[in-house]
Amino acid sequence: CLPVECGQIAAQPQAKEEPPAITGPLKFGDATRFVCLEGHTLGGVPGGDDSYQIACQASGELTGMLDSLPGGPPAGSGICKLAGYTVIGRVTDAEDAKVPLANAKVTFKENGTDAEAAIVYTDRDGMYEARLPPGAVIMHAEMTGYIAREKGPIVVA
Repeated sequence: CLPVECGQIAAQPQAKEEPPAITGPLKFGDATRFVCLEGHTLGGVPGGDDSYQIACQASGELTGMLDSLPGGPPAGSGICKLAGYTVIGRVTDAEDAKVPLANAKVTFKENGTDAEAAIVYTDRDGMYEARLPPGAVIMHAEMTGYIAREKGPIVVA
């Protein structure tokens, strides 16, 4: 009999493999552990899990599992992201707030420091989505032909 092989593990962005690293394809029963880089958690959930393992199953598939739930559900959010919150909004004209502004630049700065927390652009419907760290931010929206607007501080928690 030959052992079941699951193949190579794909690159794990924002995570590092804990030693001892497995070289070559994983075989049934092999597992390797990953830890998110500093400031990152699984799915970017503040205070969330920051490590997971990937194991080779008898079926020949690689599956990920949270360290906090050994043998538990797959780590579907097993992608390490900067811990924070997703903020979704819409930029419209100030006159009647009905005309969405596509390609408007939305900048979020940490309140009191002016350090940029995120810069995003709106889609064709004027919608934006930004990943922000916990804390207070100032939002600045601008677009050519319109007066720039600033709001805040906005508490992200």
